Amino acid sequence: MKNYIRLWPGLLIFCISVIISMLIYQDYGLGSDEHGQWGIGERYYQYVFHGDSTFNTYIERDHGAGFELPLKIIEKKFHIADERDVYLMRHIVSHLFFLVCMFFGYILVLRIFNNQWLACLAYLMLIYHPRLFSQAFFNSKDIPSMGTFLVAIALAQWAFVKNKPIAYILLGIAIGYSASIRLMNIIILPPILLFCAIDLWQSIRNKRNVMPVIINTGTMLAGFAIALYVCWPTLWGNPVKNLMESYESLSVFRWNGAVRFAATKLEAADIPWSYIPTWFVISTPEVWLLLGLIGVILISASFIDAPMQYFTKPEQRIFLLALFCFIAPIAVVILLDSVLYDDWRHLYFIYPSFVLLAMYGLNHLLKKRYAPVVWGLCALQLLLVGRFMIKAHPYQYVYFNYLLSHKEDYLMKEYELDYWGVSNKDGLEWVLAHSDKDTIYINGPWILGFNRCLLTPEKRKRFVHTDDESLWDYHIENFRMQPYKYSREQSAYNIDVLNSPILRVTKLK
Repeated sequence: MKNYIRLWPGLLIFCISVIISMLIYQDYGLGSDEHGQWGIGERYYQYVFHGDSTFNTYIERDHGAGFELPLKIIEKKFHIADERDVYLMRHIVSHLFFLVCMFFGYILVLRIFNNQWLACLAYLMLIYHPRLFSQAFFNSKDIPSMGTFLVAIALAQWAFVKNKPIAYILLGIAIGYSASIRLMNIIILPPILLFCAIDLWQSIRNKRNVMPVIINTGTMLAGFAIALYVCWPTLWGNPVKNLMESYESLSVFRWNGAVRFAATKLEAADIPWSYIPTWFVISTPEVWLLLGLIGVILISASFIDAPMQYFTKPEQRIFLLALFCFIAPIAVVILLDSVLYDDWRHLYFIYPSFVLLAMYGLNHLLKKRYAPVVWGLCALQLLLVGRFMIKAHPYQYVYFNYLLSHKEDYLMKEYELDYWGVSNKDGLEWVLAHSDKDTIYINGPWILGFNRCLLTPEKRKRFVHTDDESLWDYHIENFRMQPYKYSREQSAYNIDVLNSPILRVTKLK
């Protein structure tokens, strides 16, 4: 009971965050991937519960079902039929899942450092990273992938220290479930297997009983295989063949669009190696970046000085694992020249490892006489992040730190802004509030049409989407990459974040 009582600071942050989520979840629009993700869940549901024979030719079957299928089951179980209700349910469930997963980060840091202040700061860094916090409502792919990856890291630390079969089988299940959401999350498995191999070698060399190591490794692999198989119906027909096909399909992903990066239009297949590092650096709070860099340097130096302690000591392995899980995914996508787009969203799962590295760096700094200055900088960073999140709500996903200029229109010229199109919902709401027409003709991009789903049925009926420009009453456009069709001077309404417009409404009639 005492161990549970000591969790009260983290539970307090969790409860406050849940209340905040319940108050604001209806403020977010529909992300560009949401309808497609909903469709993936629908196809999996029809296959699992109704034996849909067309599933074997479904092109998106290489996407995991670990999170989409449970969302679809909730939708069906509670008979949620209206589109608005469906997506609002998805938003709140997704964000609550995010908060629960991030709580494992609090527990992990508390277990390692036995310091409530570090654990609470880590929890705040995980939850209130502006881009991640907001996307946790509408990004049901990258954020659950990150959350379950963090759970796997936390369980790995527990397994290293406890060295019990129950810990290893739960670790295997966590890795398998995480991989069923995004296959690349399997990257955590090789270093853990290496640790198991080292334990086996040491047991043989020291003439100890090898069975505990074999049992731990076997239960972990069994838990992994069972969880991955059960949670990803694509594997049910032919597990090995379908897994390899999915890997090959995802490693050279079928997206031939373009991105805006450093004021340049680039094909997604031709982005430079600096794409992910740059996005990570410019969209993560500055103090967190500094702490993480210090942690990376300290752990790397310590590893070079005494590598075997990181391979053999259970308490040290978690830091080597965190370093690997932060650096290796970046190296892999660079070496494979992977198709990437829309900031570092495909690698959001590296962030929890980075936070753990930052806590290592912070813990080192707090032993110095300038510890009050370090805490002051952390408090200042929290205040600045909180100020931005309140001021920019609900567009926190368009966050850039002060390593970039925030002067007027600068960010719009350099990088993608509202590539999700979430602000389209508020553009529609503004038009409804400023037009007295019963029928309003607007332009017809698909993401704008999807955001109409979040309006009430009465409001939806007032809009007619058309590609015929002569009929448009209003033109609504979110900024991703191309210049706006109409200038700021022509527009009737702009939504600005950090002095760059992420959405523009132009009245034409």
